[in-house]
Amino acid sequence: KVSYSIKPNMSRMIAGHNKKIIGSTANLQEGKCNCRNPKQCELNGKCLTANIVYKNTVKTDTCMKEYIGLTANTFKQRLTAHKSSFKNPSKAHSTSLSQHTSGI
Repeated sequence: KVSYSIKPNMSRMIAGHNKKIIGSTANLQEGKCNCRNPKQCELNGKCLTANIVYKNTVKTDTCMKEYIGLTANTFKQRLTAHKSSFKNPSKAHSTSLSQHTSGI
């Protein structure tokens, strides 16, 4: 008898994680948007959605790194924390993304 295993792809891993967190994907309630200019919303009018998984790609002249994160609060709050960590040197290591990108 021969056995083998297949690693799950990223979308299955994210769906599985989200299912554990919120019970099922049917229970995910999308938030609305309170951006000053809704046309510039990072999530197309859904920036107040909580408990989502997101991916950020950071590119430089010499390399490219990807970061996958999870919000415990709304996406907008998480994005604000990331922006603050890049602008303020005293908060340079306050988020996982800023720690992830500090070496490039």
